[in-house]
Amino acid sequence: MRYLTMILCAALLSGSAIGQSKMKFGHIDSQLLLEAMPEKATADKTLETFAMQLEKQLQAMMENEREEVRRRSDAGQPAETNREREEREEREELAWERRTDD
Repeated sequence: MRYLTMILCAALLSGSAIGQSKMKFGHIDSQLLLEAMPEKATADKTLETFAMQLEKQLQAMMENEREEVRRRSDAGQPAETNREREEREEREELAWERRTDD
C-alpha cells in the first residue's frame, strides 16, 4: 500500500511539473511577411488593374446616364434617371398585379 501511495504521489508531482511549463507564444510582423512574398507585386498589380476597370465601368455608366437625361431634356421629355425609372416601373408593376388579382 505504501508503494502504491508513493507511485501515485510521484505521478501527480510529475504531471503538475509538466503542466507548469510555460507555453511559448510568438509574434510575426505580417506586413514584413507580405513584403517578402514574391507574389505580392503580382497581386498588387492585378488588384490595381481590376480597380481601374471598375472605375472605367462606373464612369461609362455615369456618362450613359447623363446622355440619357440630356437626350430626354432636348426632346422636351421629363429627364428621368435610372433610379426614377426603376421606381416608376415597380409602381406600375405593383398596380398591374393588383388589377389582375381583383
